[in-house]
Amino acid sequence: MSGKEVKKGVHKGGDVIRLEPSDMSLLKSNPGYEDVFRRARCLNFFQKMDGHHIDVSYKFALNYDGKTSRVGDIIIPAIKINISLAT
Repeated sequence: MSGKEVKKGVHKGGDVIRLEPSDMSLLKSNPGYEDVFRRARCLNFFQKMDGHHIDVSYKFALNYDGKTSRVGDIIIPAIKINISLAT
């Protein structure tokens, strides 16, 4: 899965580099990976998240007040039907 690398704090073992996936390229690169996710019953969730915009998702999460979120000039009501459609 491609994505951006995020450096975490320094500890005795050195810097921790974590890869945050942003698409399905790793799963698609090896049928075995896809099979593991399918057996874990989470493949469908990852397929739905494929192609989401990381920055918009981040801004949505930061501005979420429990009922709505503001991303730029858009106010998004976070009601059950919207969450269901998005996920």
